[in-house]
Order: sequence, then structure tokens, then C-alpha cells
Amino acid sequence: MRWKLGSFYFNANSNVLNKQEQEVLLEPKVADLLRYLCQNPQRAISRDELIEHVWLGHVVSDSAINRIVVKLRKALEDNGKIKRFVVTVPKVGYKLAVAAELVSAQPKPEEESLVDKNMPEREQSKNVKLPYVIVCLLSAFVFLLFITQRAEEPPTYSDAKVSPLLRLSTTQSQGAMSTDQRYLAFSAPNSLGNHQLHIQDNHNNLTHVVSPDDGNAHMPYWSDDGRHIFYAFYGKQDCEIHQLDIFESEVSKPKVIYQCADRQVRSVIHLPEEQKLLFVERVEAYAPWQVFSISLNSMTKRKVAQPIPIGKGNYYLDRDRKTNRILLLHEPAPSISQVFEMNIADSTYHSLVKLPYKVNSALWAYDLNSIVHPGEHPSFDLVATEITTGQQQVLYSDSRRIRDLNRINNGRDYLFTSYILNRDIQLDGEISVLSNSSVMDYLPAISNDGKLLAFISKRSGYSKLWLQQIGTNQLRSIELLDRGRLFYQLSWSFDDKRLLANTDKGIVIYDIEQLGVHKVIDLANTVAAVGWYSDEQIHYSEWQMQGWQANILDLNTSQHLPMDKTSAFVLANKIEGKMQYVYFDQNFAAKWQGNSVETSVCTDVLRRYRVSWQFHNNLIYCRNTEKNAILAIDVEGRVTSMYHADYIPHHFSVSDEHWATWHVSSYVSDLIRTNFNDGS
Repeated sequence: MRWKLGSFYFNANSNVLNKQEQEVLLEPKVADLLRYLCQNPQRAISRDELIEHVWLGHVVSDSAINRIVVKLRKALEDNGKIKRFVVTVPKVGYKLAVAAELVSAQPKPEEESLVDKNMPEREQSKNVKLPYVIVCLLSAFVFLLFITQRAEEPPTYSDAKVSPLLRLSTTQSQGAMSTDQRYLAFSAPNSLGNHQLHIQDNHNNLTHVVSPDDGNAHMPYWSDDGRHIFYAFYGKQDCEIHQLDIFESEVSKPKVIYQCADRQVRSVIHLPEEQKLLFVERVEAYAPWQVFSISLNSMTKRKVAQPIPIGKGNYYLDRDRKTNRILLLHEPAPSISQVFEMNIADSTYHSLVKLPYKVNSALWAYDLNSIVHPGEHPSFDLVATEITTGQQQVLYSDSRRIRDLNRINNGRDYLFTSYILNRDIQLDGEISVLSNSSVMDYLPAISNDGKLLAFISKRSGYSKLWLQQIGTNQLRSIELLDRGRLFYQLSWSFDDKRLLANTDKGIVIYDIEQLGVHKVIDLANTVAAVGWYSDEQIHYSEWQMQGWQANILDLNTSQHLPMDKTSAFVLANKIEGKMQYVYFDQNFAAKWQGNSVETSVCTDVLRRYRVSWQFHNNLIYCRNTEKNAILAIDVEGRVTSMYHADYIPHHFSVSDEHWATWHVSSYVSDLIRTNFNDGS
């Protein structure tokens, strides 16, 4: 292709820029930029678009883009204060300000220097045009053949059989096998309910408990030589990274490598050549995760080059031990996982593939051409996604859910946690047969008039809204088009005609009278503390760099209005046609009608994207763990103990006549390994 830009001609095939008798051979990336600008003349193009189409998804810094723009402007003699060709568009990117006219690709006189002028015309044609055409045709054929084969041939796995790694009566999770397959590390609970790190010696079948018993050990990671293991430890007051040394089956006492914020570190991996640990950490709950390194020699902590952390941030790491390639999971939007490759040595990263749903862990496949990860929520499948095409193949389907992936160092097999978690709903302190199944039933929400119980159940194999007419055997459900949603909260409208659900993919409003979906609201980020602000408005809170921002969304106009910065969360109640509000600040202090609410008697204002308090019929309800009770606080500040149970969970719902909670009725987990046929 050949374009005319003012007095310049640009040959995209040879990367040559001509003006009269002058010619410049552009650097490849400068030529790529000019080619894309010519294809999109007089249009503002963002930096993200340039990264995607010019840098082919390889994420680069703003300064790198600026350098290429400067070189292009120099070649176009566009060095004045007022740019004639490549114009900066403030807060967007760049624009080619002139028209780009596509002209004949026949060489012009000023381009003849690319061909030997002393060579006869016929010989020029033979020696230049014909080989060029042949090479292009062969290249196109090979490329098409390659793409066709890659599209038709997914990663090959055969004989997808599995077997348990342990046969213990306890629940085990987060398995990690040493590279020589001698040791298996895993987490299992003790009598106090704390998850301790266990190491099983597969040579003699002996198992050692190696972490302190007053906290929880998570995410073990073996060094390549199998002599060290690193893990995160959460104590009552501490968050630490521990190191254990192993020699001749003897395990040292834990050594504290790093002290972190309360339960705010995860995904620890070891880089042997650099003698560093790589891990993800966040400053507080709901803030985005970020990647850091710490030197095991100097104990110096540094933030590494990574995608801009938004939403959940950069939350999971994996390393291929043979090549030292680092994989990173990133959340670019709610319920989307983007896989990056990080290069720690030169502080760069680039995108590999985007998954259309959120996964909590992912690994390099052994051939490094695919990513292995759990399937879409609720994750009953082990899936391989090819990096080049995005094509997915189910490696194994389980009747139980899959998480905590890891590798077995044999070139083909993986291990994972296979688990079943069953929650049952309690209505007025009793388990309701109608509203409970053999799988997850949770998030009970009683209507304001006390006649309907709404809840989420996985009895259909995925999360779905169900409605029970309290006191009858009537049970109905409402279907969503997409089935992979993870539900955080349910909230009834004040007239009980609509039900609001906050999910990992946005907000859903159900029409209870029509038993259908009234509206689906997509949001840029996962939000918390969602509820009704008035009959036609809802409120939600969004994490920002400085803390929480409460917002109001008008359902009729779709307008989003930020509230005063002092309000982090809101609870709303409609009494005799008038609205009342409870406002929480960034420190979770509450005010009601301008008066402070005594919050010391209550626990856990915010849990898993929902406010655990409830505002109903001129009373504030909250949870007290010491009394195992739900408390009621009136406008005068008087506290009454209302409902008692052996255990009051983080979520409950009340009306004038009923109250509902849930509890875990059973939890089973095992460490499972695949046994793929190696083809021999």
C-alpha cells in the first residue's frame, strides 16, 4: 500500500517515506504507527488503541509511545509548535490531521533509488518483482496453513482420569507437590478450626504439621530444588510470609520473611535466579491487588512493572519453572480475567489472552501454548485455553467444584482441590425443607411485608433466584440469560414488587409480579453495599484510590450521581411514605437522623461486597458475635437482643414477623490429581 500525505509519499510495503528527491527508511515501529494512522486519518486514536493495533497488545509505557511519535514527527518534518501531521488530542491520544490518500503502488520517480538504475528494466522486473510476488504468495500460504492448523487442532489431552492424592478424613486444600514429587504440601484444619500447613513425605507416608497452630497457612510454594517452601500465614494480629527449610525429611521452624497488612497478601512464588519472592498484596480489603518483589538477600521490597490495578487488580501469579516465565491474572472489568506475561528482568509485560469470565487461579500449560484454569462459576470443569486462538478445551469435568490449581512435575498432569460446600437457609431458626437442597442455598432476603423469602440456590447447577411463599409449599424461580453470575446481595424494593441483586457482573433488577428480569445494569467496576435509595433510585458504593465513594443511580434517566465524600455506605428505609437514611463514613462510623449510632455492639459492617446491617421499620439490625444474636437499635440508641442461634453468620434478613440466616451444613474437600495418558 502507498499513501500520499501532503507532499509526502509513504510506501507501507517498504517502510519508505519520500518527499521529492529525499527518502527516509522508517524504523519498523515508526512505520507501523504511520501505517495505522493512515488507515484511520483525521480520527482521535487513544493510547490503548495504539497498544492493541500497533504494539499488538504488548503493553508499553507512555514514554515508549511518546518516543515513537517524536521519531515519526521528525521524519514528517513536523517539528513546529503547531503540528501539521500528528496532532496530540488532550486526554485521548493522537490524530493524523491531514487526509491520507491511497494511491497506486507503482514506484514513483522519487522512489527509484530502491531499484538499481543501471540494471535494464526487464532484469529489474525479473530480479525485483517476481521474487517479491513469489515470497508474498508463499508467506501467505504458510501463514494460512499455520492458522488453519492451529484453529483446528486444540491442545491434545487423552484419558482424562483422576485420583485422590490423600485419603484423610479431614478437608484438604491448596496442594503443592515438590519438583521431585517426594513431598506434598497442603492445608488442613486443626481442632481449633485453623488451617495448618502439612507436609507429607511420599517415601515413607509420614505427614508433618509444620506451621503454627494459632493461625492459618495458605498458598504453599516449593523452591525448584525442593529444599525450601514459602507460604502466607494469617494470625489473629499478624500477616506474614514464612519460609521453611527441609533437609533429609527434617523440617525447620518457620522463619518470617515478610510482615504484611492483615490478611492482605497472597500468591507467593520464588524466583531462584534472582533470589527473590514475588507476591501480590493490597493495602486493605477491597483495594486492588498489586505485585511486589522482595529480595531474600537484602529484604528490600519493590513494586514491579504491571498493568494498572483496577477492580480486583493483579491478583494471581504463576511461574513456569523451566523458562522462568511469569503469568499474571488481572481483572480489567467485572467478571473478566485477562492473562498477562510479566518479564521481571526488563520490567515489561504483555497481554496473552482474555477470559470471558473470572477465574481465581490459572497456570501455564506444560507446552506454554495454553493456559489451564477452572471453568466458569461455579467451576465444575478444568479447562485449557489456547493463547493464540482463545479456543477452549475441557480437560476434566467434576461433580464437585474445582479450585487451587497446581502442577505435578511430570510434563502432563495437574492437581487441584475438589470440593462441595453446602449452605442451608434457616427461617425463624429452623431449616426450611422447601428452600434447601443438597447444594448451596444462600442469601435469604425476606420481603418487607414478610410474605416472600427470596434466596439464591445452585440446585440447577448454577446460581439462580428462587422465591418461596412463606407458610406454603409454593416455590418459583426467575431465569437469567447468563448463568455464570456470582451473587453478593439481594434487596427488596419498598413496595416488594421488585428485587435488586448485586452480582459480579453488575446489578440485576427482577420484576416479582411478572417473574422476569426488569433491568440489567452493567457497571465499570464491581460495587458494594447496593440497595434501594428511593422508589426509582438505587445506591451503591465503589472503591476508589482514597476509599469508598457512595453513588445514586436514577433508574429512569440512568444518571449516576456521586454522594458527599463523607458517605461511604448507605442504608435506606421508607416509613409512612417518608425516606430515612443511615450513613456510614470511611471508618464505618454510622449516623441516623444526624445522631451517631453506637456501633461497638455490632460487628462486620461490610462483608463480601454487602453491608451486613439492615434497616427495617424504624430499627437498625446488626450482628453480635459474642451473644450469637441479632441486635435491634432504635432511634434513641436503645439496644435490644432480638434473635439467637448457635451461630449467626455474616448475612441475615429480618421482617416484622420473620428472620432468616444461613449456615454451612457440610463441607468436603479433597486433593485430586489428573492422570493423563502420555501417549506412550
